[in-house]
Amino acid sequence: MLWFCLKTASALPSYCTSECCDSPVLSQIDAALRDGLSTILNIDLSDDNWPQASLPVKNGGLGIRSVTTPAPSAFLASAASTLTLRDVMLAQFGNICPDPAVTRSTLAWSAMANDVEPVSERRHIQKAWDGVVTLKQQNSLLLKATSSIDQARLLATVSAHAGDWLHAAPISSISLRLSNEAIRGAEGLRLGINTCQPHECPYGKQVDARGLHGLAFRKATARQQQHSHLNEILWRSIKRAQVPATREPVGLFRSDGKRPDGSTQIPWARGKPLAWDVTVPDTYADSHINVWTEPSTRRISDHG
Repeated sequence: MLWFCLKTASALPSYCTSECCDSPVLSQIDAALRDGLSTILNIDLSDDNWPQASLPVKNGGLGIRSVTTPAPSAFLASAASTLTLRDVMLAQFGNICPDPAVTRSTLAWSAMANDVEPVSERRHIQKAWDGVVTLKQQNSLLLKATSSIDQARLLATVSAHAGDWLHAAPISSISLRLSNEAIRGAEGLRLGINTCQPHECPYGKQVDARGLHGLAFRKATARQQQHSHLNEILWRSIKRAQVPATREPVGLFRSDGKRPDGSTQIPWARGKPLAWDVTVPDTYADSHINVWTEPSTRRISDHG
């Protein structure tokens, strides 16, 4: 993954200082990035998956940026930053003509963004140009999503903290390093890619190619392990605060017969103990899909 970051970063000086938004070389670099990413992650990045994968993490992508998309933004920001110096240098030669390279890059940017240009005090900031383009791509992916599952997936990827795991340093000593299969599965879920062959689980349920069945099935081993780990973290945190607590207390039931995952053994507030319940959410659960795909929820702000 580091190679991709360095490869993309190495192209920045080129398309910041020269007009190359229409160069066929950029498409060749994108093809190499896509092919390499597919090989490393062991997933099939189709024409439908690559546009999302090449978006920034906050826009639901993997942060492996395409070099074609930000090329006009990078050049226009660089040109705006050096405009005053350019005018001073060329003033001695008489009339200062508009730079045709800036004009062509502006047209290329307008075709991708379909929006007004950044205001004068922000024209030198690449993010001001590129942010509009990436938001347009993000909304375009959502509009093209035909199934409620894909709509829920795309909306979940841009929610707060959904991409934090992609920014975490892979440090084994503090359990931040994921296995190859865990990364492949996580990337597949994020991009909506098939991660397995359709089959029947040990309990007789059908599993589709995306492998979503295990996320919601109550008897799934991974789901139970995740629940236990989260409950363990919460219990240890309360114990660390020197508050006696117990997990799955015996004899403490709710009105529906279920018991909490833990409770304190001394009063927490106003003479009453604290009880908690750990829930492992699933974006693809029917109840969540109904909420995600409501018209009021589907709207994405024009300002990110």
